[in-house]
Amino acid sequence: YFSLSLQLNSRGCAEVFYNRTVRYDWLSQHCFESIAEVQDYATKWLWTYNHERPNAAIWGITPKQKLAQLAR
Repeated sequence: YFSLSLQLNSRGCAEVFYNRTVRYDWLSQHCFESIAEVQDYATKWLWTYNHERPNAAIWGITPKQKLAQLAR
């Protein structure tokens, strides 16, 4: 079984995103059979995060909605 403990070497948003969101939403709560399974789960989770999950930091809208606002 794979239980991943990923380390990001960068600072800032990517690190906060990983530490607060990915780790606590799903990475630390699942045991995966393979790296491919982790990648598939991550892809599906990221789509949900960007398209369906409201984000308090951007006034309760999704990142996709925020991007649409900025494109206007």
